[in-house]
Amino acid sequence: TDMKERDKVYKNLYEKGLRPTDLEIKDDDGVSKKIVWPGAIATYQGIETPIQLLKSQIGAAPEVILNRSIESLEFEIASSIKKITSPYIERIAIIEGHGELNKFETADIVRSLREYYEVERVRLDGNINSLSGRRYPDSSNAKVSNKFVAAIIAGPDSSFSEKDKFIIDQFVMYGGKVIWLLDQVEANMDSLNAGNSFTTMGIPKELNLEDQLFNYGVRINLDLIQDLTAAPIPVVSGQYGTQAKTQLFPWLYYPLLFSKNDHPINKNLDVIKLQFANSIDLVGNQNLKKTVLLSTSNYTKLVKAPTRISLNMLSYKQPQEQFKRKEVP
Repeated sequence: TDMKERDKVYKNLYEKGLRPTDLEIKDDDGVSKKIVWPGAIATYQGIETPIQLLKSQIGAAPEVILNRSIESLEFEIASSIKKITSPYIERIAIIEGHGELNKFETADIVRSLREYYEVERVRLDGNINSLSGRRYPDSSNAKVSNKFVAAIIAGPDSSFSEKDKFIIDQFVMYGGKVIWLLDQVEANMDSLNAGNSFTTMGIPKELNLEDQLFNYGVRINLDLIQDLTAAPIPVVSGQYGTQAKTQLFPWLYYPLLFSKNDHPINKNLDVIKLQFANSIDLVGNQNLKKTVLLSTSNYTKLVKAPTRISLNMLSYKQPQEQFKRKEVP
């Protein structure tokens, strides 16, 4: 009966969003293990939200994880309280109409954002009122107010019109925030695995955003990052009878980035894996404040596009002296 009650409690906590961890306890009889649930549940007017207090990170020592968990304790509690007590829900726009990620590809981020915000998919289509509203209290002046606190532009593959760029810029000028999630080079593993050639091309995209991003102080380069600190991919390396033998090899186009914890946005993040990423240069107006959130390791190589991408590179060791760049944004 005790076991059934315990399993029932564990199941209930898990469904509420909390996750357990093992705790080793040393005593005179040796070492024993206990399951603990390092979390809390905040409740307000019948609304509940979980607070996970232990922040995990791949490869980090237990002492580091504990310190980071303590550092983020205030944020986790304050964030949960805000989530369940905010009387007014702000809105975020996910832009579409330029080949951006579809509703299925953005489902995970939308689900996370909806804990705090209303999320709406918006097509600009040159409509000046798509992101902002205008009232005319008198005949000579327009009162402009943004409909959203932020707009997300995720993975476009086609060109932005000058009208749409103007609408986005006006949104920014009136206090809106924009998250640009851009790939300037078209490359993916699906096309690499198609057929038997195991080769594809990294082709630059024509997004027509270079001038606008330059005004905001950045240039996303037409290149692909290779890094010696890279995530592995499974590759068929032989045959055992009818069974294919697979091994893991580091794929240099999948750099692993470690956060420096120097900003609230990247503080206590786990390792980030990028796929076919571009480098970024800080350019233009030096009066704008620019903060690099993630950068590569000390052994990085930039490959200009268009470029040939082949799985054959896994079969030989890459000379370290070719990876001369370091901490590339």
